[in-house]
Amino acid sequence: MVTGLIAVVDSLEQRDELDDGDARSLRRRLEDVAKRLERDPEKARDKLEDFAEKLADLQEDEDISQSGFDALAAGVTQLAVALPSGARD
Repeated sequence: MVTGLIAVVDSLEQRDELDDGDARSLRRRLEDVAKRLERDPEKARDKLEDFAEKLADLQEDEDISQSGFDALAAGVTQLAVALPSGARD
């Protein structure tokens, strides 16, 4: 699922709907999510939240197309639901 989000970021960058620096920043955050998925789901959730905050900032600053934002936001929601719960008793 993270790989799919990275592909969307790449596509947005290629279509000039997202500049190179912002695409790199989003990719780095997604790679952080992927690295933590196996080891520490709670940290993965934190990193996903960091990605979502960056995405919201880009939308607020009009640095990403609306369709690109919508696609990535939907992916973030799906990934958040699919993440294992890190809750402990």
